Amino acid sequence: MGTALVYHEDMTATRLLWDDPECEIERPERLTAALDRLRKCGLEQRCLRLSARAASEEELGLVHSPEYVSLVRETQVLGKEELQALSGQFDAIYFHPSTFHCARLAVGAALQLVDAVLTGVVQNGLALVRPPGHHSQRAAANGFCVFNNVAIAAAHAKQKHGLHRILIVDWDVHHGQGIQYLFEDDPSVLYFSWHRYEHGRFWPFLRESDADAVGRGQGLGFTVNLPWNQVGMGNADYVAAFLHLLLPLAFEFDPELVLVSAGFDSAIGDPEGQMQATPECFAHLTQLLQVLAGGRVCAVLEGGYHLESLAESVCMTVRTLLGDPAPPLSGPMVPCQSALESIQSACAAQAPHWKSLQLQDVTPVPTSPSTHSPEGRPPPLLPGGLMCKTAASALSSLLDQPCLHPAPPLCPAVALTAPDITLVLPPDVTQQEGSALNEETEAWARPLESLAQDETLTALGKLLYLLDGMLDGQVSSGIVATPPLAAAATLDVAIQRGLSHGAQRPALPPGCCVWPWDSWTGPQISPMTGRTLRSCICPAMHVDGHVPVPQGDGWVGHCVVLNGAFLIWVLEGCWRQCQVGLQQRLGSHSIPACGLWPVNTLPPLPLLPGLRGVSRALRLCMCPGRRILWLNIRGKEAAALSMFQVSTPLPVVTGGFLSCILGLVLPLAYGFQPDLVLVALGPAHGLQGPHAALLTSMLRGPAGGRVLALLEEDSTPQLAGILARVLHGEAPPSLGPYSVASPEDAQALRYLRGQLERQWKMLQCRPQTR
Repeated sequence: MGTALVYHEDMTATRLLWDDPECEIERPERLTAALDRLRKCGLEQRCLRLSARAASEEELGLVHSPEYVSLVRETQVLGKEELQALSGQFDAIYFHPSTFHCARLAVGAALQLVDAVLTGVVQNGLALVRPPGHHSQRAAANGFCVFNNVAIAAAHAKQKHGLHRILIVDWDVHHGQGIQYLFEDDPSVLYFSWHRYEHGRFWPFLRESDADAVGRGQGLGFTVNLPWNQVGMGNADYVAAFLHLLLPLAFEFDPELVLVSAGFDSAIGDPEGQMQATPECFAHLTQLLQVLAGGRVCAVLEGGYHLESLAESVCMTVRTLLGDPAPPLSGPMVPCQSALESIQSACAAQAPHWKSLQLQDVTPVPTSPSTHSPEGRPPPLLPGGLMCKTAASALSSLLDQPCLHPAPPLCPAVALTAPDITLVLPPDVTQQEGSALNEETEAWARPLESLAQDETLTALGKLLYLLDGMLDGQVSSGIVATPPLAAAATLDVAIQRGLSHGAQRPALPPGCCVWPWDSWTGPQISPMTGRTLRSCICPAMHVDGHVPVPQGDGWVGHCVVLNGAFLIWVLEGCWRQCQVGLQQRLGSHSIPACGLWPVNTLPPLPLLPGLRGVSRALRLCMCPGRRILWLNIRGKEAAALSMFQVSTPLPVVTGGFLSCILGLVLPLAYGFQPDLVLVALGPAHGLQGPHAALLTSMLRGPAGGRVLALLEEDSTPQLAGILARVLHGEAPPSLGPYSVASPEDAQALRYLRGQLERQWKMLQCRPQTR
């Protein structure tokens, strides 16, 4: 349906008329810088452009008192001295003769956006507005905010469109206490805010900004506060907060609409927040929210005072709303201990009110006593001051990254062995016609018996062509149909081809190799350097451990490479046979428990009869510094033999499935930071379409959108169509009513996290004891 961009140039009219170092950071250039960057990146042109209208006083009255609306209206005729005197009656506010008009436009822009989304004109959008709104209260301006844009939009959605469940996500660095006050007793609005708090020593110095402020009356549990008690929070901290706190509650709440108080003072370089989250992080946050409410997401600008950081973060948000993949996150994905303390405290406060948290270990952690006094308030920061100069220096290298430069959008492709007229694809998703050269296809197929047939050669050629297009940056993602009897072999070739991509790069240092395969007779593979391919293949398979592997090429799980590391996920049946078969072949050579295998001690490994795909995948991994993680899906019990050998049952109940995805799969994937994700839906995978779509959609984030789904040809066209839509950036279908995870599934997840979280830091949702 598209993305709306709502704006009006009149909103740049209001400005500060006197000297006030505290207020002067809220200036018209905030809007013009963001809009200029959107235009430079070609994003405004891709949006449905809507000119903001002024909200009526009746609409303002949805949350504000008539007396307060009248007071702001009267500022239109006041002189400078009168405006300054009135502004002094409020905290961090300035009025201008155009403030009333600008503030009505800001509210009207939010209402227009909500109307456009809820009437199906667009799927989502951004309202680029000022003044901001989330601090404004029923009868008081506060913190640069005059009317509460997002709160009015929520009330409007309830009144005009009859909504019953609205999620408000406030990622501004300041607590949006105005929204909290307006809805704290309303169970139809779930309000989530993270904010710089520092145990009450940061503005607005409120006791009710702490984690234990959870609402009141019927609204108990519908206010979620996540206070950051130190500065410097980064990408890993923000993503961890979404995975371990917000998203479990949001899926259980099942919103009909998501409103975002999109403040970008929580981004790197901003003098107010002093945080370290890079602009691309907001693309990931947006993408994670798009799986909710059928993708109906309305973002409304709040804060953000470093112009370059603000502009880039706005662009990242709009790109994601348009369906573009989120760029890979930069930096180590390791949440800090202070962030984990805050997440744990918030989970403990919310656990009595939410089933999705009740089976977790949510013991509150002791924290420093809060101090709710302005005595510790830092001095105001000037736009040209030292802090802003330091922020500019911190951003200089970041802004040169390729992901922040304009690039044409890429679209997914679908490769079928034969056209299917029943397959319905989004307009920008193409059915691939091309195929790899016959000589290349035959060379890849030569070692694999199951790929010798004409039908399988056709499928393999299309796979190679599509995968090359993804790795060369010509398409964003793809779907490949594979013959049933060649499913594992096709996956094996996909892994090999991914690893061999970039063979033209210089060789690795002496002694390092990528492919210690003495019996390999396919195309020559040169070592890779530079940006090592990292693949995370996520299994969605349902195979009984007692069923024989078909044709010796049963579905192997997932193979992942990160800076010389592999992550492999396999099935119950394959793992048991592989473990036994390898030990028989190796004889006196033991299988290292840690999964590391120095190449100079690697014995010859002939192909294991009946396990060709598994054996080849193992050969891939037995290189210097390679790590192997075996995630045994559909295992009979949860077990972690080491950080590299993991077995877990795959829950089928909605709550258990979501806990597995949010609490295990995504933390592992984000921690591993892959470049390529292969989603293999094998024989009788057992996942319903919405579940497979959600899994595929959410795995777009960790790999920058480069997801290749391998489906059996016998899969329904409906499944291929659903996956094509989510790869295109559309929201996955709803999973239906929430059902709580079984105690057994919850215990299995707790056990695995306890075993693995010291090595895989993104699994952590509580501080670690020393």
